[in-house]
Amino acid sequence: MNKSKTAFSEATDIIGQGVDALFNNDGPQYSMIYLDMIEVKAQIREEFSDDENSLEGLAANIAEHGVLQPILIRPNETGGYDLVAGERRYRAAKIAGLSQIPAIIKEMTDEQADDAQMAENIHRKNLTQLEEARKIRRDLEKLEAQFGKGKAIEPLLEKYNGKSRSWLSKRLELLNLPDQTIRLIREDISADLEVIHAVKQVEKIDPVAAQQLVDDLKDTRFKDNARDKVKEVKDSVKPSKKKPSTAEQIEVFAAAKNQNEDDIAMQGLNVDPQEILNRVYEFITGKGKSNTTKNAVASLSPVEKEAVENWLQLFYDSGSSASNIGNLVIQGLHNGPFSSYGSGAFALAAFLNGVDSKARFSLLNIFGNIKG
Repeated sequence: MNKSKTAFSEATDIIGQGVDALFNNDGPQYSMIYLDMIEVKAQIREEFSDDENSLEGLAANIAEHGVLQPILIRPNETGGYDLVAGERRYRAAKIAGLSQIPAIIKEMTDEQADDAQMAENIHRKNLTQLEEARKIRRDLEKLEAQFGKGKAIEPLLEKYNGKSRSWLSKRLELLNLPDQTIRLIREDISADLEVIHAVKQVEKIDPVAAQQLVDDLKDTRFKDNARDKVKEVKDSVKPSKKKPSTAEQIEVFAAAKNQNEDDIAMQGLNVDPQEILNRVYEFITGKGKSNTTKNAVASLSPVEKEAVENWLQLFYDSGSSASNIGNLVIQGLHNGPFSSYGSGAFALAAFLNGVDSKARFSLLNIFGNIKG
């Protein structure tokens, strides 16, 4: 077992199990500690209040109910204590006028303290994201009952002050995670939505590789760049695309054209790649300075981006194996998904990118063809 894993496991087991399960054999010490005996040094967390979770609101709750979860502190050389985790509770207790606060006291190295602080921040963020996702799901179900399935997304976005579909899908995705991916949240390994989504993609292709990846992320959390690790594994398990034969291409076009919302329902949202691309088309053909292809790609959530890439990849692969290009383009324009505007324009651009042996598959390239 490596040093970083040992330090982390000793410092952070309590975060997932509750603060009363702290550390090793002789157990933690529980005490009521005077606030002025606690020294607050630089913390990982820099923001302690926002519109939905104000310090004043927490202080009012503490004034009424007390501090329900102890903070974590360690003895320092001055005879007092250094705060390790729980600065928001500490600050709110001061605002509430308390003189003491319940605390778990534990001898800790600097490394253990840093790890415990990071783990608490991940745990708190995951809890917040999951609670938010569950509320969004409840609101979506209520609106679906009111407006009908498939017609509740826009009212839901309005309810959340005009949030984007990207914002919505990223959160709802947390409610539908497979076994290894959910460990990232349950074991406080990561709260990074990009990492969570990428691990889910790996698990869909290779569950064993996903398990090994999550184990590695757990052993090296806070030490290595998680996004780099996940990308490396994702690239290694990604299956090579089988090029469809010319005879199969018309069927591919028809299947893509007729893809319906039920076929592409993802994470509680009907993520329709054609609808997404229609929206992107309106954006990048706009006249504003911000209407760039780069901003168009950045506006897509991981779920939306995956759906769009998978759909366009069909046409790119068809183009790369096409032998009768002119005929296929004409048929695609007359009967299939090709068009001079909207999602059909992107499908045609992807097909022609495939025809060009020098053009790699890239949303930026395909979007750029439309932007001109």
